[in-house]
Amino acid sequence: MTSWLMGIVGVVFLGVLFDLIYPSGKTNAFCRSIFGVLSVIMIITPILNINIDEMAEEDLTSVTLIENINKSKGEALRLKIISNLESCGVSGAIVEIDINMNNNEFEIENIYIDTTNLVLTENVTNINKYEVISNKVAEVASIERSKIIVYG
Repeated sequence: MTSWLMGIVGVVFLGVLFDLIYPSGKTNAFCRSIFGVLSVIMIITPILNINIDEMAEEDLTSVTLIENINKSKGEALRLKIISNLESCGVSGAIVEIDINMNNNEFEIENIYIDTTNLVLTENVTNINKYEVISNKVAEVASIERSKIIVYG
């Protein structure tokens, strides 16, 4: 990628340099057109290097797309849980979400919260951390508390 960008910058730089060196006239117009064509070729080179035969067929199926969407939903939910825990004074918790990928639907099996490296702020030092974490995660993920496993 960087060599591609450097190639484009190099062709543009040489075009500007030759434009300054050559006097105005037919030669300058000819050099401009040549460097314009070279610039276009440099820009479309990565597109020409794509080999469609090497692309796996399964990468293009809708099942893989749905799985990727569900994984993204899980990651977004994980980050939202971490953010909400930190906003209520609980930071350092490691959140893992077990997603059921059967039927291509987003279904949460369990949410695991590792509290080994947990840090509580001064405002929430005298609390039952397991209760607070379970309640907050159940609220954010909209799931039953029995599916939330807090350990550590």
